Amino acid sequence: EPHSRLLRREIRPARPDEARDLRLRDGEAVVALIRIRIAGEEAIALEQVALHGRCAAAVMDAELETGSLHEALRAAGFVPARGRATIAAEVATEEEARLLGIPPGTPLLVERRIIVDPRGRPLESTESRYPADRYALDVDFEVEAAREQRVGRDEDRP
Repeated sequence: EPHSRLLRREIRPARPDEARDLRLRDGEAVVALIRIRIAGEEAIALEQVALHGRCAAAVMDAELETGSLHEALRAAGFVPARGRATIAAEVATEEEARLLGIPPGTPLLVERRIIVDPRGRPLESTESRYPADRYALDVDFEVEAAREQRVGRDEDRP
């Protein structure tokens, strides 16, 4: 049964990286969340989320420990449509290790993503830190040469 432990939920000024990711002006507000994502009884991720300030009413009272952040956003008319993520490897700091129940220095998969609405406006900037032995990310992709070959065949058809 997946669920979360909400560590922090606040409205605060955006940090410079959040302002860049969410296309905000200096001093504009974000809704900031920190959650531990849990599967069964095991912590599988430490998640830090910054949401555009216009989402505040949808998120500040939402049930985010057993409920879905994206469902709360959709219910308020903010539709997460697509995103882009970067995945890197890092090691757990003392604080991250304590929160995730792992030894400091444990390898982590770190996913940084930005999610936009159907009009391309940023809604969410998130960093998720996964213990590498507890999580895997499946990625579908198309090899460039195969795509070009298929396109070429399609163009040859009458």
